[in-house]
Amino acid sequence: MPENNVVIIDLDDSILDLSERRYQLFKRHFPKAQVKEEETRRDVTLSFLGDRRSPSARQYLEDFSNQEVVSSIELKAIPGSVEAINGLISQKINLAFLTSRHISLKEDTINSLRNIGIEQDSYVLYMHEDKEPLDPIDKVAEISYKVTQMQNISTSNNVIASVGDRISDINAAIVAKIPAILIETTKYDKEDWNQLKLHNHVGLVRCDSWSEVLLNIGQFQSGNAQMIELRQSFTEQYSSWLQNLNSLCTIDVAISAILATFSSRAILNDSLDAFSRTAAIGPLIISLFSIVFAIRAFTSRYTSGSETNKAIVPQLKQIFSILLDSGKEGTKYRKGDAIDDYLELRKMNHASQSRAHLDFFYKRYGTHNSNALLNLRLYEIRAVNYAKAYAEHIASTLLVWGVAYMVIWVICVAIFDPSIKIKF
Repeated sequence: MPENNVVIIDLDDSILDLSERRYQLFKRHFPKAQVKEEETRRDVTLSFLGDRRSPSARQYLEDFSNQEVVSSIELKAIPGSVEAINGLISQKINLAFLTSRHISLKEDTINSLRNIGIEQDSYVLYMHEDKEPLDPIDKVAEISYKVTQMQNISTSNNVIASVGDRISDINAAIVAKIPAILIETTKYDKEDWNQLKLHNHVGLVRCDSWSEVLLNIGQFQSGNAQMIELRQSFTEQYSSWLQNLNSLCTIDVAISAILATFSSRAILNDSLDAFSRTAAIGPLIISLFSIVFAIRAFTSRYTSGSETNKAIVPQLKQIFSILLDSGKEGTKYRKGDAIDDYLELRKMNHASQSRAHLDFFYKRYGTHNSNALLNLRLYEIRAVNYAKAYAEHIASTLLVWGVAYMVIWVICVAIFDPSIKIKF
């Protein structure tokens, strides 16, 4: 697992209370409108603007993205948010503040956070950096932006959870495969929440307060620790299974060899009649096939990277080079294999040797994310096990049929072959 434990937190109405800003700007541009104050404060979709093409609505939206205007209306903290942030910091959890705000509002955002007691060195701020700000009503664009950011954060960090007050925040977390916590500080559509629950997303929680959010983050952390233990247990089980399969293949080969030897001697036994000798060919063929499949289970295969489970096909020059222990060094191994990697690494400078493990993983898996690497390795070991298991299963099945065939052959010969004299 990555060492950096991170919680992704939305800013507006999750930490910074924008209700006063929405209310003040609404009163400024719609002084005669008959809209309840509570609605303007809690409605983050700004549906109270009505027709967004109207001059008043356009001016409202422009002011809402104007740094000078918004800076004139001081923001307060969502109750409990600052205490929760300090609690997370005390647990050595890194904070990623993810907002759809445009980068032009960065100074105002940092100042607003500082005013409520959250210093700039305690978090990493992610803001929308495209030329044009995001349209507040365009949820598809907002979700796409947040998904991309969440996935980028996840590549080098262990993201414990994502916290936000909007359905779009939760949607983004679900797509990014991150545990999601909805904090109920603003109005949202209950039906939309019910639809989200149909995803059966691992870690989908709705909280009334930041104290509940902290409790659930703690539970997610505990679940992560259990997942690490479970994955380690699975890896050890698959490694043990790999050894067991090799042992089973050894047994298959040994019994099949005995069966083949017995069948061969029966075929060559002149004291048996022609039919009995011919019938003994069956178990011989079955036992030989069983040996072949058992050996295939032993056959060398790539055990990591994109070539996992593909057979390592020997080359003629490599065969003779290894057999005779002669030829150039390069003919004994393949370009890019473990020997080649090692020899190339010996030629590199100290800095390259120091980060070789990172390059090793990236070359094979295309990522430096420790969490992803552990998952990939677990699945690779599992895949190699199944490659062996299928071959061993065929070998052992053929062996069972071969033994059964031989038992029936012995009984039939004893009863029907006139050349066999059994004394009672």
